[in-house]
Amino acid sequence: MKLIAESCPNIQHLDLSKWCYLDHELDKLEFDDVGLIAIANACGHLVSVNLSWRLHFNEIGIGSLVRSCKYLRILCLNYCVNVTDKSVKMIGEATRLKHLSLGGCDLITDLGLEYLANGNLKHCLETLYLDKCDRITDYGVVALCELPNLNILHLDFLINITDISLREIGSKCLKMLVLSLEGCEKITSVGLHAFSGLHRLSSLTLVSCYKLSWKEVKSSVLSCQNMRYQYLSRSIPLWF
Repeated sequence: MKLIAESCPNIQHLDLSKWCYLDHELDKLEFDDVGLIAIANACGHLVSVNLSWRLHFNEIGIGSLVRSCKYLRILCLNYCVNVTDKSVKMIGEATRLKHLSLGGCDLITDLGLEYLANGNLKHCLETLYLDKCDRITDYGVVALCELPNLNILHLDFLINITDISLREIGSKCLKMLVLSLEGCEKITSVGLHAFSGLHRLSSLTLVSCYKLSWKEVKSSVLSCQNMRYQYLSRSIPLWF
């Protein structure tokens, strides 16, 4: 990390995500808050950072990254197991971040989403991934709906959210273009009908939402004027 910091001060895009298909040498690279702080202090022009699957940093390093990299627009921290509500609070200080991926960060709770909704990030965030952050409930989603520019939202496998979340999204997230609710087992047609006001919604994922019937899904699609793609379980047939 020190080598990157010293040799690439003007770098804009940094991908240190740990995927199984990566080069073995890069896969062995590990770093903690000290390494991340070194990057943040030296590489202030970073626009996008992907640290997915990295395990050894926490809110200290994340806070340094957000405060030092004022141009940061994309941050991916999928399956970074040390990301907590404190980390999300630090991310909430970002002033230009448009895309945030926190999939699989299962220590995040409703409190973390309240931090996002009340931070500087509120005014700029457009895309948010929270897949499998299964401690999140309706309270957290209600807080998220205060983000005025949110238009892509992935809530896959948030098993504790209900129609309360859907009604809030339908009434407040009027810029929504893409919404994914795969595996949200508690949602029903009552919540789905709240999407009638989402006139810009073009993609909706409802795979493994077992309390929905074909008739109810069809009704919701007809009410969304710009709907182009809808992804359903095999048990619910497509009609377009």
